Amino acid sequence: MQNTRRPFRTFLIALTVLLGAMVFTSCEDAGEQPIPETAKVRLLHMAYDAPNVDLRADGTVLSSSVAALRSSGYQTLSAGTRRIAVTNVGASAELLTSTETLKANTSYSVVVLPPAAAVSGILLEEPRLIPTGSSVVRLINATTDAGAVELRVAGSNSALVGPVGQAAASDVKETTAGSYILSLYRGSSLLAEFSAFSFAPQTSYTVVVHGTISTTDDVPFGVRVFLDGGDGTVYTDLTPTSLDANVIMVNALVGAQAVNAIVDGQTVATAIPYGQHTPYTSIQPGRRLFSFVSGGTPVISGDVTFASRASYTIFGTGTIVPPDVAPIVLEDVTVPNAAQALVRFVNVSPDAGSVDVLTPVGATDYQIPAMQGIDFREVSTSVTTGSNFLQLPASPAGAPYLLKFRKTGTTTIMTTLENVALEAGKIYTLWLGGRASNTTLSAYLIKHN
Repeated sequence: MQNTRRPFRTFLIALTVLLGAMVFTSCEDAGEQPIPETAKVRLLHMAYDAPNVDLRADGTVLSSSVAALRSSGYQTLSAGTRRIAVTNVGASAELLTSTETLKANTSYSVVVLPPAAAVSGILLEEPRLIPTGSSVVRLINATTDAGAVELRVAGSNSALVGPVGQAAASDVKETTAGSYILSLYRGSSLLAEFSAFSFAPQTSYTVVVHGTISTTDDVPFGVRVFLDGGDGTVYTDLTPTSLDANVIMVNALVGAQAVNAIVDGQTVATAIPYGQHTPYTSIQPGRRLFSFVSGGTPVISGDVTFASRASYTIFGTGTIVPPDVAPIVLEDVTVPNAAQALVRFVNVSPDAGSVDVLTPVGATDYQIPAMQGIDFREVSTSVTTGSNFLQLPASPAGAPYLLKFRKTGTTTIMTTLENVALEAGKIYTLWLGGRASNTTLSAYLIKHN
């Protein structure tokens, strides 16, 4: 499988091109005319910030006014030594130029790369022989701020193709044809993940990462997959999927007014009353400054690190008077158990002490395993699985659970939660809040899915 990458010489940056001259001959019988030998060339204009350009060979325009992020389509020209150039539309001054020996029956892509202020280019020879059942993929980095990037199959720790630095292209990589969820990485950092894309057998693809990853400019970031072959113009834009974390925020701050939730200075939830919680809210992954604000004053504030696409529940806990506040950040499970309910218990009552959770089974109060002796700001944990979420049988139709909250080491039932209908395949957080000393102690249930 042949693979050629050669840079163009540009008048804006000095880029030396080493040319390898190759001589081709054609066989002909005496008295017959030689069969013309041709090659195909297309222009991939990937300089997002540059105007339309022309593709020329030996001064003749092959394709005119090719727009940014588009392909000119393949143009046929005689094989052999040719002067390939890129110019502004209708201009004779060459932005990029190189004298190349084009092989017969071979296709090439001339790639124009950003930024426009220092435009560069690469000549790529496209593969001709692709093994049965395989596809071949090449990655081009046409970003200006992403650094070296690589394309992976989602869940893999190794690159499908890359890494590739800015204004550069990879070698072609053979892979098994099929449908893949693709992820784009910079080092160990996930930049984007995309909906499934199908690589067809005996087919070659050029994958172009373009634009900027910055969120402070108006330049879109994307991945465009060009189909090599055919007329050379067909492409598909990969559809990104969300990388955000999903967060539920709970106001368990005894004595607080309704609170706002603030992330990096931006309000993500407003006026959460005591005992209430938000639905899942999207928050950008990474290290974020998270605050609960009451009456315009931050009550709880601190850095929280959110993993991409993970789900969390954040409790604001403690008392305003006397001041004793702290967050509890819990990672949620997102995969249910089809046969059981998954339930987590959190004790955020500041004065209830250690608590047991029970439910009547016949004439006896059954102590729910791993929900015994749970102290303030503690969470149930299964000794078998290590998970905070415990597997409980779904409540029979028409017979919901009655949950009792007992002070550990006593027979005192401090409060109850009635009519708790737990469903198989559902995920819940059960929490205890308020004060035992003034009869505000109450239990609450969050349904996650």
